[in-house]
Amino acid sequence: MKDLTDRQREILQAIIAHIARYGFPPTFRELAALVNIKTTRGILIQLRAIEKKDYIKLHHTARGIQILRNPND
Repeated sequence: MKDLTDRQREILQAIIAHIARYGFPPTFRELAALVNIKTTRGILIQLRAIEKKDYIKLHHTARGIQILRNPND
């Protein structure tokens, strides 16, 4: 499996931290604000790239991000 870029790792860590704190993943809009990306389209592009590397699975719901594996493991 391919390695994550620094930006992708930052996004994945933000998702993991949000789940640890609140018990559920952030919305795309919340995630964009957390990592300082201006648009939800920008975050979606990053999330799809992370999904292709098999770290997450995207679902068609408001909080549809499922962690498949942690980059620190």
